[in-house]
Amino acid sequence: MSTETTNSTELDLDAIEARATAATAGPWTTGEDGLVWPPQMGDPVSGSVWLPDAEFIAAARTDVPSLVAEVRRLRAELDDERLRVGELRQDLRAADDSIGFLQQQIDGIRNGTA
Repeated sequence: MSTETTNSTELDLDAIEARATAATAGPWTTGEDGLVWPPQMGDPVSGSVWLPDAEFIAAARTDVPSLVAEVRRLRAELDDERLRVGELRQDLRAADDSIGFLQQQIDGIRNGTA
């Protein structure tokens, strides 16, 4: 099994999701012996001599897919917000242009050149 070290901005969600999908179906549970069990009968999927580690491993089976979905949702929301910011910037430039034009008109009236 290979593990990759990536920083949080370089998450390969497709690869993470593929690993989660390929793993034994969940939810997984832990026994007091530290073994991590799938819902169907068979061999344990993992284990640890320290129960908190075993509980973490078991929870990861459902946590990872949930986290992938949440990251995708947040990325989509961020993309939408970026589009909205772009639209607002265009609106602001148009408003600035209008203000500049109106200021020229006001200055012309004040100077008697309009």
